[in-house]
Amino acid sequence: MEKQEYINLLNQVIGLIKMRRDEQMDTIFNYGDYGLKPMFLEKYTPLKQILDNDVIEKVQIGIYKNGDLVLEKVNKTSFKDLYNQVALKVLEIEEKYQAYLVELHNNPTEERLREIIENKVY
Repeated sequence: MEKQEYINLLNQVIGLIKMRRDEQMDTIFNYGDYGLKPMFLEKYTPLKQILDNDVIEKVQIGIYKNGDLVLEKVNKTSFKDLYNQVALKVLEIEEKYQAYLVELHNNPTEERLREIIENKVY
């Protein structure tokens, strides 16, 4: 394989890994009666800071119930529990993403690049 072909393949894999990461960040996972998306973490960090500073005791958040996005008022304890579960999920996604980036930085074989493309698992 020529160098330019390898670089094109590598860039294709980098784009694919980023796309798969973004898909994971937008995928609902279940926690108890709720469905949560990892992007919850970024969206609701300002509310967490408000709760942490004891400005208020309850917040209204958008959360999934039975597949539908609904508004729900939750107390500080419930919110922190949900937030922590999302943080763990984000950590899992980001660790996989960083592992792929390190692997790609270290010039994997053409065979490995093709394996990543064909493997639909993130």
